[in-house]
Amino acid sequence: MQPSESQNVTSAAPGPIVGTRRQPRAVVALLLLAILTTWISPFTRELLIGDETKYTRVLHETLESGGWMVLRLGGEPYAHKPPVHFWMLGVLSFTFGQESIFTFVLPSLVAFILTIVVIGKATASITGGRGAVATAVFASFWLAWVLAQTARMDHSFTLLITLGAIAIFGALHRGWRWGLIVAAVCGGLAILVKGPMAGIILIFLYGLESIRLRRRPRRIAAGALLILIVIPLLWLIPAITIGGAGYGEDLLVKQSLGRAFGSWVHASPPWFYILHFPIDFMPWFPLVGAGLWNAWRVRREDSGGGFLLSWFAAVFVPYSVISGKLDVYMLPALVPAAMLVEREVRALGARARNWMLGVACVLFALFVIVTVGVPFLPRSNPDFADISRLLPGWIWAGTGSVVLLILAATWRTSSIPRFLLGIGAIAIVPLIALTLFGAPALNETSSTRPLISELESTGVEPDRIALYWTPHLWAKGMNPDFHRVRYAAPSELESPPEIVAVRRDHADEIAAALAAYDEISTIRLDSKEIDVYRRR
Repeated sequence: MQPSESQNVTSAAPGPIVGTRRQPRAVVALLLLAILTTWISPFTRELLIGDETKYTRVLHETLESGGWMVLRLGGEPYAHKPPVHFWMLGVLSFTFGQESIFTFVLPSLVAFILTIVVIGKATASITGGRGAVATAVFASFWLAWVLAQTARMDHSFTLLITLGAIAIFGALHRGWRWGLIVAAVCGGLAILVKGPMAGIILIFLYGLESIRLRRRPRRIAAGALLILIVIPLLWLIPAITIGGAGYGEDLLVKQSLGRAFGSWVHASPPWFYILHFPIDFMPWFPLVGAGLWNAWRVRREDSGGGFLLSWFAAVFVPYSVISGKLDVYMLPALVPAAMLVEREVRALGARARNWMLGVACVLFALFVIVTVGVPFLPRSNPDFADISRLLPGWIWAGTGSVVLLILAATWRTSSIPRFLLGIGAIAIVPLIALTLFGAPALNETSSTRPLISELESTGVEPDRIALYWTPHLWAKGMNPDFHRVRYAAPSELESPPEIVAVRRDHADEIAAALAAYDEISTIRLDSKEIDVYRRR
């Protein structure tokens, strides 16, 4: 049964947030603050050890191999991720080069902005709001703001999921004939960006809405499902043909089914995201929670609110069921959450001020706890000790003063948009301070620049250097010759390189080869010691 027109009009009735032209200016200011400050970190930081530096190596080896159907890492097919993100990196590398951070972070920065634009356009159709609040809220979610600056594919994935979800809304609620087809295309592309969860999310959303609206699946849904399957197969079939049966098994069984039902990394219980809800939806989690509850109460009468509830559940439930869990997986859920916050603010009117005062106080309390606790971080962890020393007290004091002034100004105002600006600023200003002043410390402890500098100081040509169990080398402006270092297996050290760098906890595995070397230095990166040896 479809909601009546009167119900839709009621849910879309303008609230206090859209009362005057002047009010949204504060919300727009928050939106601009969030967007513009994501462009600071590419100028201050290096890519971090882990996925970011690994993706640089995947790009390099894939470019060297010349085969774009099968990604490469360590000379072997790389089955952990689909190829579309790396195709984008390959295109960008022809403009910026492989040693520019913009090659790797531009996809996230651009997808972040495009998602904000889509939210602004879609909110009016789904909830009847103007979308200014929803866009500002999404942009100032900590998770969205931080991931916008990374070399990951989460924001590209979220953009495609968002477009697919909106197309499903158009098909089921607005009678858009091609809605499910568009959703299937977006879902198929999202699968090629990050994996099969995209298809599960959109299918689950369509199923929840069909049940809620008491509609039978349309015949066009079968065609859409076929498109959703065919698009990934256009890559998968030739990729397995080229990569071989072992690559296909790794891709389909280990990386898909294995991670879903018996993950060997990031395995967590089903209630993981319930416990992490305040973290994943910081700083707006109280309003998100209230929005979800109120959308549940009126899910039958409120077309837009019920759809947002289904959209949120379509992300939250499948990710809670699978074995492997990370906080970043909640990024697609931030989109319906942001729209629910705008809907909740409009519904609460002046009462929203009390909710947001509580949010502001929680944020300030968190800031005080973190900053006061910095000098007492455990000295048993040298990385934390170094960071606390490299972030002098005047930075924390200055940032705290700014936050306190914003809190005081927020407390005194009766304008809901200004409250939103104040809370968003309180949430983002400390992150901006860390971006500006914490990057040097982070670069020294969590990037490979110190290791690259140490290897450069030996004066040895990169092709005579072997690395064993070390992070993949990457730094802004790195000498391109360092792409030629060998990431060696124990057997490959039988042909002795001049320099060997090895993570200390794996040195025993190549002890026989290291007998011909002298240790010349030690670098500590990402809480691990890396020893550098020179051949006698």
